[in-house]
Amino acid sequence: MHHDKDDHAPMRFFPLIFTSVIVGLHLYMFLNLRRAFGGGWWQLPVAIVFLLGMYSIYFRGRSAPDWVNHATYLWRGLIIILADVFLFRELFAGIAWFHDRVAGGGWHRLLASPGLFRMTFVLALVAYGWSLFEAAHPVIRRVRVVTDRLPDGVDSVRMVLMADIHITPWTSAAALRRIVDMSNREDPDIVVMAGDYVDGRYDPAGWQAVELRHLTHRFGKVAVLGNHALYSGREPSIQFIRGAGFNLLRGDAVRAGPIVVAGVDDPQVGGRVEIPDALDEAAALDPDAFRLLVSHRPESPEAAIGRFDLAVSGHTHGGQIWPVRYIVRLMNGFPQGMTVLPAPAGRERVESRQYVTNGTRFWGPPVRFLTPAEMTVIDLVAEP
Repeated sequence: MHHDKDDHAPMRFFPLIFTSVIVGLHLYMFLNLRRAFGGGWWQLPVAIVFLLGMYSIYFRGRSAPDWVNHATYLWRGLIIILADVFLFRELFAGIAWFHDRVAGGGWHRLLASPGLFRMTFVLALVAYGWSLFEAAHPVIRRVRVVTDRLPDGVDSVRMVLMADIHITPWTSAAALRRIVDMSNREDPDIVVMAGDYVDGRYDPAGWQAVELRHLTHRFGKVAVLGNHALYSGREPSIQFIRGAGFNLLRGDAVRAGPIVVAGVDDPQVGGRVEIPDALDEAAALDPDAFRLLVSHRPESPEAAIGRFDLAVSGHTHGGQIWPVRYIVRLMNGFPQGMTVLPAPAGRERVESRQYVTNGTRFWGPPVRFLTPAEMTVIDLVAEP
């Protein structure tokens, strides 16, 4: 097949765009420091720190020591959160300027005072501290789905949904153990991992996999491949998740107690079995059972709606840093949480539901701001 020579033109410009954003953020924050504290001797050491920060972000890599990469991500998170808070200050300053132009007053002058800039820095540092905590401490989000697809005698099925745990060299055993303990306390029937469990290559018999083996369940522990399986190496990612005790679904379906689960690879992995074909596998197992579809990114093609009861996915991280979640929603087409999808006439189900989780940890900088990491507990409850 012929490919136009400009097919990948946007990717050619990505390094330039990335560098421009990084330089712009650092310059913006340095200028804000000057607005808050004026000139002085401090500018030279701070400028050196900022230059080192820019250098480390752009030239970081897997060949660098782990502590360098970790420090880089901490710095990147700091700059992003600081800029996020200061951009809100700019918004209020713009509103104040407009108010003063129309109605008179001195609100804009007050917001431009050094004292307000210093106060904004304090608030931004508090926000950064909170964002570190929010990223490291997922919350439990509970969802209840009433269905008539459970067999007689089964009142409910409990599922724990995780996604995007993004294990890296600086992921601690305590962090994984916290996730495992949270899940086990919920006493789930089924554990679902909706992709992106590693960033890098890890031993399927290593301590990271051993920690995940401690996840308890009654009927099954299933997973699918996310897009980071491509970046981290598809085969090593497959071996790791199987070493962690998960049943990896790659376009096939399995029975998990009273329900049937179908799963597909992320489209970026390549060569995947498509969703309608995976649902054919599920229907062949039991056409009347509750049908769960697991995919890493939110996607419900029209040909699939009405052929599953519930689809679960991650990938978006909820934007990770507010208000990016609204941009993510526009890009992916699904909001965080539950969406009801009415089925075309003649389908097996009247409707299908799509649930999108914020993700259980984070990607890149170890920060989340007003978009908490979450573990979702989904209770399938028999219709009265």
